[in-house]
Amino acid sequence: MLALACSLSELLNSPINDDWIRFTAISGGLFIAGLWIVGSTIRSIARTRAREQSRREIAAYVAEGSMSAEDAERILYAGSPSWERPGSCRSA
Repeated sequence: MLALACSLSELLNSPINDDWIRFTAISGGLFIAGLWIVGSTIRSIARTRAREQSRREIAAYVAEGSMSAEDAERILYAGSPSWERPGSCRSA
């Protein structure tokens, strides 16, 4: 136990070398980048699932007759850029 305490005190009192700082900075940066990638992938999956669920619900409303196809199309493409809407052309 005394040997552990001595080595711990020596470690705490020893100066930090540049290699340790570089290693910590690089590994911390890679860890944060990995978290960012995983988080953005989960966000993208959740967004796609929600969009597809909405499309299925709107299709069910059209199939049962409680919504017209034109209204469904208007809802499906609301907020999307004009080049993603069907039947629209870009003016050159």
